[in-house]
Amino acid sequence: MIPGSKISLAKITKLDFTKGRPVLIVEFPGTKKALSLNQEVFSIGRHPNNSLVLENKQVSRCHATIAWLKHQDDYGNLHRAYWIIDGRGTKQRSSNGVFINGTKKLHHRLRNGDIIKIANNIKITYKFIPYNTHNNNMLKTVYYL
Repeated sequence: MIPGSKISLAKITKLDFTKGRPVLIVEFPGTKKALSLNQEVFSIGRHPNNSLVLENKQVSRCHATIAWLKHQDDYGNLHRAYWIIDGRGTKQRSSNGVFINGTKKLHHRLRNGDIIKIANNIKITYKFIPYNTHNNNMLKTVYYL
């Protein structure tokens, strides 16, 4: 998915989320909602076929893709994590770009607390919420704040 890298799409297994659940907190004027990430490829954009549809003229039809990828570090160790990719990846980028923690990036491995900006007024925060007795049932589905 990312040219010239040691990164490729991975399958999600039951063991991947035994300690918690990755969540996207989406904020735009008048709305705040949280989405539990539970799929290998999650698309964000204006087109109705996206996983997260954002009806805003500054948002491209396929603005960004979040994918569960396996990657190799400098020491040869394999890891799996969610990455955000501008547009669909290799050739089709968004018109206005994706900003991670204030910096425009083509791709980025998501870490707890990362802030993704799409358009002027859309903010998405990536969170990893550890399981505990208070939030275990809440994280199994999409929930609204």
